[in-house]
Amino acid sequence: MKQEQNLDRRREGARRLRTIHIRATDLQSAIESLQEIRRTERPALEPGIASRYGKELDHLEKTVREGGFDERLIDSPEVRERRTAWFVEKTLSEANTLIDAACLVFAHSVLDAHVFELCKLTAFLEPESWLSQIEKKQVTLLEAKAATYESNRDRLLEKFFEDLDGRSLLWKIDLLHARCKPQNASTLRGFKFDRQKLDEIDRRRHEIVHGDALRTAGSTLLDDVRFLNETTDYCTIMVLDCYGLRASDELGFSEEFLW
Repeated sequence: MKQEQNLDRRREGARRLRTIHIRATDLQSAIESLQEIRRTERPALEPGIASRYGKELDHLEKTVREGGFDERLIDSPEVRERRTAWFVEKTLSEANTLIDAACLVFAHSVLDAHVFELCKLTAFLEPESWLSQIEKKQVTLLEAKAATYESNRDRLLEKFFEDLDGRSLLWKIDLLHARCKPQNASTLRGFKFDRQKLDEIDRRRHEIVHGDALRTAGSTLLDDVRFLNETTDYCTIMVLDCYGLRASDELGFSEEFLW
């Protein structure tokens, strides 16, 4: 009976993991679509930006002429062309930085939610592995009398995860690592988890959202988003390997599941 219950729990764990991973990959696809628009739509955007700036210059020239100002303030055709090209490049560069920054913030949120759900999944699969987080929590005599050990444990874990949801990504991923010792996942497709890099990305994200980093953000953003997305996959593989959810075909996983 206990063996059947464990198998049922593993099956349910595999089903939940599939749902968690598919949700994350769907959101990653949305990020990739936004990045693809950023790469491919430049030729279509340039004429519209140039036209808008041209209208601003036309209005300026009209103001100079009708206001009796020195017409030397009006650009020559050659200067106007260079100024328009500069404006188009500046506008697109700023737009690209904004898109990349938005992708970074979104990818970080996806990873944060993904790791949190994986932490809850490991507690479902092996609740005893989380006892260190709740062993000093108090239970009243009435609660202890009215419920079983498992019921009290599960209730305390539920409260713990309510609090964990508001903690940092690094805090969550440290807890996940403590329960799922990386094996094959540590070199997933050449990927190597780097906590320090994740910390640096987290700080950049915080400065983009709450500080003034958007003005200086640039060259690292695309690499940061790629690292966050790969870390999401890495965490899935880490849980798969730790709990052997890929070992049996009846659990519904295959090599193709991840890629």
